[in-house]
Amino acid sequence: MKFKGIIFDLDGTVADTGDDLSTAMNLMLESFGFAKKSRDEILKHINFGAREFVRGCLPDEIKATPDFESFLNEALNIYKGFYAECYLEKTRLYNGISELVESLHENGIKMCVLSNKQDDMTKKIITSLLNQKYFIE
Repeated sequence: MKFKGIIFDLDGTVADTGDDLSTAMNLMLESFGFAKKSRDEILKHINFGAREFVRGCLPDEIKATPDFESFLNEALNIYKGFYAECYLEKTRLYNGISELVESLHENGIKMCVLSNKQDDMTKKIITSLLNQKYFIE
């Protein structure tokens, strides 16, 4: 079977973004006076988009309040602001990804990255960590 293209996920597949995600989440939690969480505690809530990520990381007692959805909107905006400032600080490619992408390119395989992360951030991460010319938009 000959493949003509491949679609990569970004977070947790191509790049380890966990430290930057954790930093932004902890900054958001601290801005409300909540306790910081470990990287593992935070990352268990990833994979369902930013809103659900923030929801999962907020303390249970705040989730039971009548105005939680409004609070969640505010927390999400604060989290996004912090993440926009730090998303390229510690994000790194996993070992072997550079070589894999180079090999696929040399073999004529078209590649793209699909992420639920904001498009501009996804493109900046790819541009910063890999040669973007290898990827179709």
